[in-house]
Amino acid sequence: MTCVRCYGLMIDDSFEDLRDDTHQFRFAAWRCLNCGEVMDSVIIGHRLKMEDRDQPRTAAQSNYYDRVGAA
Repeated sequence: MTCVRCYGLMIDDSFEDLRDDTHQFRFAAWRCLNCGEVMDSVIIGHRLKMEDRDQPRTAAQSNYYDRVGAA
């Protein structure tokens, strides 16, 4: 998978969040090896909500969000 920020390689990674109030300390996400961008389902959901609905996404953005959201 390719990073939308720098077009670097994204890898599947595991993270720990000790301040999470859901008591699920470990979560899986994609991380870019070049720039460190982290994408998980929560981040993607927030970005989609904040996105201006008048501006359509590019095909690359749609495919990227679909792939990461399904992971």
